[in-house]
Amino acid sequence: MVLIVSFSYFTSLQYDALVMTLERENSSFCVSKDRDNNKNQMTLTDYDSFLLLINEPLIDYNASHLSISNLTITFANGTDISQGDAEDNVTIEIINNANFSESYSVTYNNVSHCWETVIYVYYFSPRRYFVNLTVTTENYYYNNTIFSYKVPFSIVFGYNSLIINSENNTLSNYCSISTDPHDLRDYILLLNSEVCANILNSTNDIVKTLVLEQTGFIGFYYTWSSGKINITNFSVGQYYSLVIVDYDEEIYVSEPSNTELYEKDEIVINSFEIIWIIFPISVMIVLHLLKKEKNNKKYNSD
Repeated sequence: MVLIVSFSYFTSLQYDALVMTLERENSSFCVSKDRDNNKNQMTLTDYDSFLLLINEPLIDYNASHLSISNLTITFANGTDISQGDAEDNVTIEIINNANFSESYSVTYNNVSHCWETVIYVYYFSPRRYFVNLTVTTENYYYNNTIFSYKVPFSIVFGYNSLIINSENNTLSNYCSISTDPHDLRDYILLLNSEVCANILNSTNDIVKTLVLEQTGFIGFYYTWSSGKINITNFSVGQYYSLVIVDYDEEIYVSEPSNTELYEKDEIVINSFEIIWIIFPISVMIVLHLLKKEKNNKKYNSD
């Protein structure tokens, strides 16, 4: 017998859970979704009344904790998973891209009739984390990323100064960088970041990228410098820079620096200088000819 089950609305997590479990149980089904009306209709064969349904929980986080509440996990017949077998288990796994992974048990609240947990994250390093929900029962398994968050911090740029010296054809970039909160400076900036400066022209094209080195500390800010870079191959024109901090696969960009004009020095010789250049040469030529003529006369007289 074929049953048609129409849900007026359910969340993407519920929808994914339905499809995932059906695929795992080798049920035959087809799915059509009305995006405008936000409805799903599923035609099922061999319908299993103990299909898992998982809602989207409430998630709250700050610098000290991550809380998950109002999480309901039920079977399609309305029975809550908490009334299932002793093997039923709900866990949260938190991972990041730096090979960090920790698992936490989620408990069932008999008063609010939902699953919940509070995870203290004050000792987590300032990175982006992914929260995976895992549900295992005697016959079912569900695993999916339900949330991602970043331990809150920000990159704080101070000054960003570009200096071009047209006389010796060099360019230098100086800047200051800190973090908020400040006690994350060393971990983020010195240990786990790459800092560079993009040099752009008046048409906003990147013409050069400079690696910046940490050169000092002023107040709450580290200072960074490129040193003097030769730019004889630069075209005449205006230039500015953007300082880039690459941390945890995320890019942080400063405000544009001051704009500098690059003017190549050209050798200009006026008429007076030409005379002083030509005159010694002419004198030398005349003296040489006179000496040669004198030698010839002496040779002929002999």
